Amino acid sequence: MNIALWPAAQTLRFSRCGAVAGCAHPTIAAAQKAMGGLKPLGYKPKAANVAVYNKLYLLYKKLHDVFGTRAASANCADVMKELLRVRTQAVAR
Repeated sequence: MNIALWPAAQTLRFSRCGAVAGCAHPTIAAAQKAMGGLKPLGYKPKAANVAVYNKLYLLYKKLHDVFGTRAASANCADVMKELLRVRTQAVAR
């Protein structure tokens, strides 16, 4: 995973449009190149933890689908018990 150069990278989108409107840059692409970027570092998961990250992702996705969509039909009764199981396994390592 790479990290955006600016802490508020999402709001930078509007700044780029303003820079083009104000003639500071000729195009959105030029403004993006001048104003954006990624930090020279990135994060890679430890190979030993990938299986746990994948489990957590599926649990969080399930929660998102239950609470974050209108057509939610999933049952999330098992999520807390599964999170506790994941934590217990991680602490035991």
